[in-house]
Amino acid sequence: MIRPVPRRSRSSWIGVLVVLAAVWLCPAFVEAQAAPTLDHFRCYAELQGPSVVEPVSLKDQFTLPGALQDALVYRPVRFCNPVEKTTPDGVVTPIQDVNAHLQLFLIAPSVIEPTRSVTFKNQFGRRRLLTFNPVVLAVPTAKNTQPFPDNLDHFLCYQARGGNVNVVVNLRDQFQSGPATVLRPFLFCNPVSKLHRDVQVPIKNPDSHLVCYRTMVTEFAGQALVRNQFISGTDGFPITVGSGDILCVPTQKLRFTAVP
Repeated sequence: MIRPVPRRSRSSWIGVLVVLAAVWLCPAFVEAQAAPTLDHFRCYAELQGPSVVEPVSLKDQFTLPGALQDALVYRPVRFCNPVEKTTPDGVVTPIQDVNAHLQLFLIAPSVIEPTRSVTFKNQFGRRRLLTFNPVVLAVPTAKNTQPFPDNLDHFLCYQARGGNVNVVVNLRDQFQSGPATVLRPFLFCNPVSKLHRDVQVPIKNPDSHLVCYRTMVTEFAGQALVRNQFISGTDGFPITVGSGDILCVPTQKLRFTAVP
């Protein structure tokens, strides 16, 4: 999972309800979804930022019908810019929305999820991975003086394991430009509906998913002002960002099944 910069433990939040419905162990399938119209995202370590402890209720395409999954949002660990990606054969995927940013928060879920096998397709090909518990909530975020990304979903990201990509791509975002080696996937992200303080944020683009890959680290140091549904204020909250180490790729989810 994402390795946060060490801070004081939040083990005081105990009382997490651990529920695993037996029906979740039965296979579940989905039909192929439309190709996404989502940006790629380059994510940077968040070295200094706001302190957050917020309960939310979440519902995505893995959630049982009619159910909500409670979780505690407790720490921002990455800040993500939309990024232009160029493959080794010269295929350029431009940025579609320069205002689309994500802040990745660690979460403590209230439910143990079954292992799932997910078949998906993106610009790295048709592949399969295994998903486990959700560990990250990706939150649409405004950066500096840019407007809020109104058409960008929240994403619930599950710890994942899949095959190594090992492809060198060129990335160009609002922080830096240069090559990056894409390694293994470690997060699979569904668009998610979020209930927070009686405000329901629905899913806007149900076919848009992300697979997030670890990359070789690219050094960087900088600052930004951010605003989102957890971090308010007219001018934004200052954060310090470090090296880039994650590439999140727009992905078409083809099917999934629970693994007994």
